[in-house]
Amino acid sequence: MTTLRRRSFRRLVPRSGGAPSAPRHVRNVLANWTAFLFGAVASFFVAPFVVHRLGDAGYGAWVLLGSMVGYLGLLDLGVRGAIMRFISRLHASHDHDEASRFASAGLRIFGITSIVAVLAGAALATSLDRVFHLPPALLQQARIAVVLSSITIAASLLTGVYGGIVTAMQRFDLVSLTELSIEAGRVVAVVLALRAGFGIVALAAIQLCCGVTRLGVSYVLSRRLYPELTIVRGRWSGRHLRQILGFSLASTALHGAAVVILQLDSIVVGAFLPIAMVTYFSIAGTLSHYGKAVVDGISTTMTPRVSALEGAGDLDGARRAALRGARIATLVHLPIVVTFLLRGETFIGLWMGHAYAEPSGHVLRILSLAYWLLAGRQIMVSTMMGLSRHKAVVPVAWLEALLNVGLSVTLVRTLGIEGVAWGTTIPYLLMTVAVYPILFSRALGVSVVATWREVWLRPTFAVIPFGFASYAVDRWVHADSLLVFFAQVASVLVLALVGAWLVALDPLERRALAERLPPRLRVPALTK
Repeated sequence: MTTLRRRSFRRLVPRSGGAPSAPRHVRNVLANWTAFLFGAVASFFVAPFVVHRLGDAGYGAWVLLGSMVGYLGLLDLGVRGAIMRFISRLHASHDHDEASRFASAGLRIFGITSIVAVLAGAALATSLDRVFHLPPALLQQARIAVVLSSITIAASLLTGVYGGIVTAMQRFDLVSLTELSIEAGRVVAVVLALRAGFGIVALAAIQLCCGVTRLGVSYVLSRRLYPELTIVRGRWSGRHLRQILGFSLASTALHGAAVVILQLDSIVVGAFLPIAMVTYFSIAGTLSHYGKAVVDGISTTMTPRVSALEGAGDLDGARRAALRGARIATLVHLPIVVTFLLRGETFIGLWMGHAYAEPSGHVLRILSLAYWLLAGRQIMVSTMMGLSRHKAVVPVAWLEALLNVGLSVTLVRTLGIEGVAWGTTIPYLLMTVAVYPILFSRALGVSVVATWREVWLRPTFAVIPFGFASYAVDRWVHADSLLVFFAQVASVLVLALVGAWLVALDPLERRALAERLPPRLRVPALTK
């Protein structure tokens, strides 16, 4: 029986090796999207239930605490990304002993930072009443939730070593299967807990259970996928630490700026406005993050792929993969952004209720202006990380973060939650339009004009017909349910597909896609 189980597990998790291939990359992206789609659909249906069960104040407090504890994620120090980069390169060159030393050094770093995370969470819990105006009934629950959430962060830091090994092996299918299974359990547990009358403490406990499970599964997968790699205490040296930190500190700085940009908004709202307003802002922010997660399905595969191509000496292949990946990611993301921009208020009214439609819809419209360029920018940063050229991005990212803080704090006083949205959008657009294409083109050796054309202009022209149709449908055809709304979006989505085929894809890409269709569905003209 034990032998049978071991053989079944080996069929599920075969050893991987060699340089990355395009089919594997496509499978990785599809696997990421499958996990995202499941999580997005589950969260979509559960979110209104959670909001109404906790109430505006309770849900606002939960979001606010998540934003605060989220800053402990900076203790990752970019080490997971460094492990992924070094191990993917060393595995490709079959230097397993050196890969083991880097992994051992990474575990030592995460062991220290996980302890710091728990201590920082305990300190934060004791000071909540001095920072935010939480209702007395929620204060004690909030303190317990913060401590539990900090332990969850500690578990996720330790997961960074083993999860980094799995992603270095480019087995995103297994990562996605793990996430899908854990998310399914989390959703069921959340529904049962809230139906039983529990609150944010139960939600924090559920997250902790998910984090511990993720750690255990990542450990098992890493051992199976890379058996030649062994993590032993003391195998690493100061050189390994210096190389990891040399790469990871720049990654940490980038991640820190991103955390400020993404999570500061809720903190600003909670500090200057009633706690219930966090809920209105969070609804729009959650929808924007759904769109970002679609892009993550592509961008997370780009760093190890580009790194492995560089390790194999194929810089031209890395260049082609980056430009094509940025164009495809933008092309996939833009229909979501257009729908949020033109029909976000309608959607929120059907999803959360009419009371949330106008305030949250206005915030979503403003944020969508920034997210028009998000997909291309994420691929640019992931590519530069894969080439270890991301240090140049750090000062730009922090300048944007500081502008975000200043504008958000200034505008929230006069414009409320819409002012916070503008505080995020304006710096994002300025930096993405003016600076990121230059850094990307220098790293890859391509022109800025070619970068703009491939990453944003071709996909934008491709979705113009879809945009006009979406606006017309929202203006003249009333949607009285979410089912009707989704049917309307699906009916005009064909225009985005036609635009993508005619404008955004080149002849070789069209032929490759046409040849993948079943024989009876192929049109001879499409394969020429």
